[in-house]
Amino acid sequence: AVNQYTKVLIPFTDFSDNWDAKTGDIIESCSDNSNFCPDEETLRDLKRFEIMGEGVNGDVDLTIRSIKAIGCDDDVIEVNPN
Repeated sequence: AVNQYTKVLIPFTDFSDNWDAKTGDIIESCSDNSNFCPDEETLRDLKRFEIMGEGVNGDVDLTIRSIKAIGCDDDVIEVNPN
């Protein structure tokens, strides 16, 4: 619906570092080949996260209210950027 936010849960196993730059489609998923998964060091100390809208002709209108990681260790400190 317009002007409403929806929660979307994407497991890290659904991510991949093997994707087609022209279409944005995943060539081989992390769950199919762990070489394309974020490694444990990255998951412990994520420094950069990208969201790209590509692969389809037309405008991309994406408004993100927040991004959170869940299932982390209990000793992780949540930081509010505001």
